[in-house]
Amino acid sequence: MPDAPNLTSPSVTREAVRRTFSQLSAAWQARRYNELATLLADDMVFALPGFGSRLVGAPAIVASYREFMERVTLTAYREESPQIDVWGDTAVVSYRWEMAWLAGEVANAESGHDVFVFRRTPNGDAETTPWLAVWRTMTFQPSAPSPSAPAA
Repeated sequence: MPDAPNLTSPSVTREAVRRTFSQLSAAWQARRYNELATLLADDMVFALPGFGSRLVGAPAIVASYREFMERVTLTAYREESPQIDVWGDTAVVSYRWEMAWLAGEVANAESGHDVFVFRRTPNGDAETTPWLAVWRTMTFQPSAPSPSAPAA
């Protein structure tokens, strides 16, 4: 007998995706790399900004988070409330972020947007089955131009 169709409400599904995304975000910020790895599909792809290259596989993506966090001191991070769109077993999470960090003694700040695609694991529903990140990209917000010096 075929499985019954998934009748989980859209709001319950979006909340399950939101919980998974929140867990992923908290894991990298707290340097819980083993936990982060459990939230990424083994074959996840991270299309780097500008789509010039990509990282393939959860180990490579976790390593990129680790490398960044090991060379900086995160001083501020803020995410706007994510937009979550769901189609069956696929969800897209998009949001704006702002970050500040120290690299050595040098202060840095960036802002931009991230897009994650999540896939529901097979044989479950949104309340009991985790979602895994399968694809990510990000863009950087252009920096505001510095005011020009007054003419002498």
